[in-house]
Amino acid sequence: MRILDGECSSSALSYHLGWSSPPGGSVIAAQLLELGKNNEIVTDPVLRQELALSMPRIYSILMGMISTDEMDIVKAVLEGCRWVWVGDGFATLDEVVLNGPLHLAPYMRVIPVDLAVFRDLFLELGILEFLKASDYANILCRMATRKGSDPLDAQEIRATILIAQHLAEAPFYDEKIKICLPDVMLRLITASDLVYNDAPWLISSEVPDSMFGNASLVLSAKGTVQKFVHGNISNDVAEKLGVRSLRRMLLAESADSMNLSLSGAAEAFGQHEALTTRLKHILEMYADGPGILFELVQNAEDARASEVVFLLDKTQYGTSSVLSPEMADWQGSALYCFNDSVFSPQDLYAISRIGQESKLEKPFAIGRFGLGFNCVYHFTDLPTFVSGENIVMFDPQACNLPGISPSHPGLRIKFVGRRILEQFPDQFSPFLHFGCDLQHSFPGTLFRFPLRSANVASRSQIKKEVYAPEDVISLFSSFSELVSETLLFLRNVKTISIFIKEGGTSEMQLLHRVQKHSVSEAEAETTPFHNMFSLMHGNQQDGMDKDQFLSKLSKSVGTDLPWKCEKIMVTEQGSSGDKSHLWLTSECLAGGHVKGNSASVSSKSNRCVPWACIASHLHSVKLERKLTTCGNIEEFCATTPDIPQVPVTSIEDRNNSGGRAFCFLPLPIYTGLPVHVNAYFELSSNRRDIWFGNDMAGGGKKRSEWNKYLLEDVVAPAYGRLLEKVALEIGPCDLFFSFWPTTIGLEPWASMVQKLYLYVADFGVRVLYTKARGGQWISTKQAIFPDFSFDKACELVEALSDAGLPVASAPKPLVDKFREVCPSLHFLTPQLLRTLLIRRKRGFRDRNAMIMTLEYCLLDLKNPVQSDSFFGLPLVPLSNGSVTTFEKRGVSERVYVVCGDEYSLLADSIPHQLVDCRISDGLYRKLCDIARSEDFNLSVLTCHLLEKLLWRLLPAEWQHAKQVIWDPGHQGQPSLEWMRLLWSYLNSCCDDLSMFSKWPILPVGNNHLLQLVENSNVIKDDGWSENMSSLLLKAGCLILRHDFPLEHGQLKNYVQSSTATGVLNALLAVAGNPEYIEGLFSDASEGEMHELRSFILQSKWFCDDLLDDLHIDIIKNIPMFESFRSRRLECLSKPTKWLTPDGVHEDILNDDFVRMESEKERIILRKYLDIREPSRVEFYKNYVLNHMPEFISQDRSLFAILHDIKLLMEEDNSIKTGISTVRFVLARSGDWKEPSSY
Repeated sequence: MRILDGECSSSALSYHLGWSSPPGGSVIAAQLLELGKNNEIVTDPVLRQELALSMPRIYSILMGMISTDEMDIVKAVLEGCRWVWVGDGFATLDEVVLNGPLHLAPYMRVIPVDLAVFRDLFLELGILEFLKASDYANILCRMATRKGSDPLDAQEIRATILIAQHLAEAPFYDEKIKICLPDVMLRLITASDLVYNDAPWLISSEVPDSMFGNASLVLSAKGTVQKFVHGNISNDVAEKLGVRSLRRMLLAESADSMNLSLSGAAEAFGQHEALTTRLKHILEMYADGPGILFELVQNAEDARASEVVFLLDKTQYGTSSVLSPEMADWQGSALYCFNDSVFSPQDLYAISRIGQESKLEKPFAIGRFGLGFNCVYHFTDLPTFVSGENIVMFDPQACNLPGISPSHPGLRIKFVGRRILEQFPDQFSPFLHFGCDLQHSFPGTLFRFPLRSANVASRSQIKKEVYAPEDVISLFSSFSELVSETLLFLRNVKTISIFIKEGGTSEMQLLHRVQKHSVSEAEAETTPFHNMFSLMHGNQQDGMDKDQFLSKLSKSVGTDLPWKCEKIMVTEQGSSGDKSHLWLTSECLAGGHVKGNSASVSSKSNRCVPWACIASHLHSVKLERKLTTCGNIEEFCATTPDIPQVPVTSIEDRNNSGGRAFCFLPLPIYTGLPVHVNAYFELSSNRRDIWFGNDMAGGGKKRSEWNKYLLEDVVAPAYGRLLEKVALEIGPCDLFFSFWPTTIGLEPWASMVQKLYLYVADFGVRVLYTKARGGQWISTKQAIFPDFSFDKACELVEALSDAGLPVASAPKPLVDKFREVCPSLHFLTPQLLRTLLIRRKRGFRDRNAMIMTLEYCLLDLKNPVQSDSFFGLPLVPLSNGSVTTFEKRGVSERVYVVCGDEYSLLADSIPHQLVDCRISDGLYRKLCDIARSEDFNLSVLTCHLLEKLLWRLLPAEWQHAKQVIWDPGHQGQPSLEWMRLLWSYLNSCCDDLSMFSKWPILPVGNNHLLQLVENSNVIKDDGWSENMSSLLLKAGCLILRHDFPLEHGQLKNYVQSSTATGVLNALLAVAGNPEYIEGLFSDASEGEMHELRSFILQSKWFCDDLLDDLHIDIIKNIPMFESFRSRRLECLSKPTKWLTPDGVHEDILNDDFVRMESEKERIILRKYLDIREPSRVEFYKNYVLNHMPEFISQDRSLFAILHDIKLLMEEDNSIKTGISTVRFVLARSGDWKEPSSY
């Protein structure tokens, strides 16, 4: 189809010619075909500009055809043709992509951004939105087809490298996809036909030196020609893209046939992955510090070296005869590491790899990642070493050594039989240490790490930090603090030394040295599993791989895990003096168990030995004499045999929480355990963490499961056996418990601790000590764990152990841990102890132990008392020193629970029925609770019970006796103190005294005891005067003993008070009737009666109606009132007495009148005793005038009488009548006449 060059102005013409409608799909497609035929690359700028403007319009028309039949026509026309505009030409569908990170023209182009709006059209027509792995592979194949055997140019090389790296990073699963990669000759070859050089030191002796340096093909030992992949493609990328490993191909054919050389003596050799970025990443993982030296010790251990020496050499060596001018910067101070093993070909291979886990198939190798050695780049950029007949130098930056490249950044030099030291004396004289002469094969390995000076640090691509000799000394100091423990778990290395050399002429000076020696008993070597442990400790046959060892292990181990304990002595020489450290180790192997563990069998490459070892520090001793530099530990042990047997008392500062995790060397992981734990852990690549976690998957989960299996099923048993050995080694003491983990730590150690306790419990490990039966170590299932909720737990353990019960002597944290992990064990409880003692009676060492046991047995006592759990318990302590049993009430004799006065009341009479008074108050209260339950043979003392016991407490003949003579403390009679206790008890506990009325218990004077009788003649002693006491006794009353004060609420019913009322009641009790009272005082003296009257006639007795009529009547019948004239003592009732009237002359008063001592008495007699005072008229009429004959001879009295009568009549004339009738006038006849008669 032609295109008209011009515009049509006629619409009719345009319509008839079909120009007015847009062109159809077939037309557009045809035009695109024409454009793309000869315009793969458009070089004409004008045409390119026109196409850039026209193509969007064309694509816009095609956009309108999407989802129409026209689009199918377009697809059919354009299929397989070049029609896609890419900005500078046209491309086919398989040469373009909508989006992509790489622009790989002419093999693959990306749609320009200005055409992105036509995305839907391009997708509809089959353009890829993104390139898949297969698309990148196709690009390489097209490139290979186009180039044939021609080498790639620089741009193509860059493109192929980018594609290869992209393919390696993308998910890639289809192994049928063909991939082409460049070889070292810059030709594209199928990846499966290439090899990558992962064994650069293995070069066939049949190949000339020049061929290795200039050709891409290497002839193997069998003559096979191999094509090497381009050096800019890393081994990791090559491995992922199907390139074969030269190591795997050639080692199987002729691993020992390689002979590397450079100019006849040296050749390119080294870590072909020596990328500085990779090393930087490794240094980030491996922190600077003593861990670097540990890595070197690890390498020596894996090489079966027995000795490791570190040396800081400050010598500045010559710089003239060096391999290259750049090497002069590395002739200064250096750190050396010597060991007495020689690198094998496998070791050389391993050290040239980075992170290839080359030691995994060695059953006892410590390292597994191939990364550890590279941590030496912390202080050097140029590590070198001599071993056997080889000198090896690494230069990761490929900027110091001659003849190396970034793909092979190092040299291996065979010096035996060569004149290498003569040719380069300055370069190689730094290696002339530790017996190395660089002429004969060196029977060891000597690493030299020249320190990074300021000059080389500034241009280093690995690390910019200077490492000075002072930094190495600091490193030595940190390492020295840990080095004694470093040897613990190493099987081969026995000695580690640290030296310093100040200069070229100075000698090496020893800074620190540690040596290890086993001091176990000889019989420990004869265990049935000695063969397996011998394999573990370096006695294995050469060539045994891990599968063979595990197979042998599984056949050698039965259901129980084999274990072995031994003592290790580490002797340490240092600036602070010489010390000897004694350690105890316990190791355990798992055999059949490992096969059932998914973590161990899921991946052959990750299978580790199921072995673990625990180490615990026993003690350290300062040595009196220093070891010589050449001395060895065997000599020391032979001359100092007593070191392992140092007594426990010399142990100082044992750290029971500083345990670390080891993977043969210490890891920066503090476990919180009191021991070190060593096992074949799965570690992170920097050896700083062990794999553990519940959120892992894939390989991480398998590693975590393996570590958990080791800890729970191997470490825990080893730990348990260690505890058993420690128990026998140091005996039962507080120190022993410091070996136990009792605090809750972090996982995974917490789960290991739990398994440890379960293992100890399940396998009968004898780690608990009991003093029972003379003292012995027992298993947990045999033991009874103490109860520390009891405040005397330790004393109880002693008591029960002495009684034969296997109670463990263990601290509370240990018991709590067993209770948490193994709750089914026997933990002491009151119920358990009661059951054991009821089942079998035990003998206790003393009474206090038995009482304490009883106290614990009652610890859980609650109300109401569960009686059945106590019946038969033989722990009731009696006062007489014997012991009885808790029984049902009525089965045996009653036992009384009393204390204080109650105890003293019964102790002398019934000690065999009395609970011992030495029990505590708390125990007494609990026994009282038991007694009050009324289910037991125990009873509290009550008044009723006491009354029944009196026949055993008092003489039997006293019962029903009204009065007895009391001789306190003699002939079985109660003492004064006992009687006081009795009355004290009665006062506090017995409300009703009447129940004791059968017994004479009332103490009175003259050493008598009376029965309790109501309204008795017994009076309290209130400090009576001698006269009063004498009078009362003469009257028949009794007085309570003055030295025996009694108190009781009912005592007033039986004893009269020391008041007037009490005295009167007592007198009535004696007389029986008031009328007979007068006769009671026949023997009383006048003074006594006067004192009685003074006591009774006190106004205080007559207030408040204290005295009733009976008492008044009694008073009147007491002959204690003095008659006026004769002064005789008479009662007031016989005859009736009168009070003296006022103003009457005393001479005229007779004995009918009572003489008063005070006006107060006068008032009492008149007011309360009803004794009247006669009127004067009555007085004179009845007592004077009628008795005038008595006064006639008394002139004075007569005159007074007559004077008084005169005055009475003057006062009251009416009395004349009364007087006039009285015969008081004496007549001449001598008769007495009435005045009225005159």
